[in-house]
Amino acid sequence: MKSIQFNGKNLDFSNPENWTFSAIVMFSAPTNEDYADMINEMLDEMVYANSGNIGCDVWDETTARANAVPGSRFANRSTCDHCGAHFNYGAAYVNAQGEYAIVGNICASNNLNLSAHQYADKRVRSLVKSAKSRVKSELAISKLLPNRLAALNFDHHICNDIRSNFRQYHSLSLKQWALVKKIVAQAAEIAAKKALEPTPLAIPSNMLDGRHEVTGELLATKTEEGYYGYTVKMLVRDDRGFKVWGTCPESLSEADEGDKVSFFAAIQASNDDECFGFFRRPTKATFQRL
Repeated sequence: MKSIQFNGKNLDFSNPENWTFSAIVMFSAPTNEDYADMINEMLDEMVYANSGNIGCDVWDETTARANAVPGSRFANRSTCDHCGAHFNYGAAYVNAQGEYAIVGNICASNNLNLSAHQYADKRVRSLVKSAKSRVKSELAISKLLPNRLAALNFDHHICNDIRSNFRQYHSLSLKQWALVKKIVAQAAEIAAKKALEPTPLAIPSNMLDGRHEVTGELLATKTEEGYYGYTVKMLVRDDRGFKVWGTCPESLSEADEGDKVSFFAAIQASNDDECFGFFRRPTKATFQRL
């Protein structure tokens, strides 16, 4: 890089070993985007939050000027102490006399062979990249229609993965939007059904001794694999407000969800929920199609 004529204080860079790395100097993120101010605002927050992981101080222009050598290029014009060019990104090195040289990243790395800052520099550049990505994500999110924004923020493991993709690529395919919409609609349907369910009540204590009749709605069935092969289990909501789970007897094999079922069984209450229990050895089972 061609030197720029300067009549002020010139620092001696003839022996790079005389200079010790002190701090990363960063005025703004190296970007030409129209939203550079947003990137730099987010970057400031990220640098502050990650300063311990960067491994050094990060100076803004005010701090750099406060430490600059009086009369130097940087002190006079906020330019590189080596070449005199303006820069957004660089490093501060200090000599045995306590003089700080504020130099641009290109001069420090290529012209002066000052490389001690490069490890921290890599970490800060990673934050710059992350700040750009986060700002682009926030801008993309801000342009979403309210219903799409609500769907994207829905708490579901698939929606969480799709939201992560959106934040990375800032757009979704029509199929992805359709899947998110379907998940939200199904959740709303389930929530509506639950809202219509009667308030759960505890299993009466007298039903926890001996065998008793259970009469209520068949809510769901599920086939499970066990030691003796496959078994059909069923969930029933008793008319008294509690739910029980157990093996579906053969006489109820034709019953559908929503049907009225009745059977006798021994009931054991759940340790975690007094409104839920398990039934064993069901007999005299019947059902009524509804």
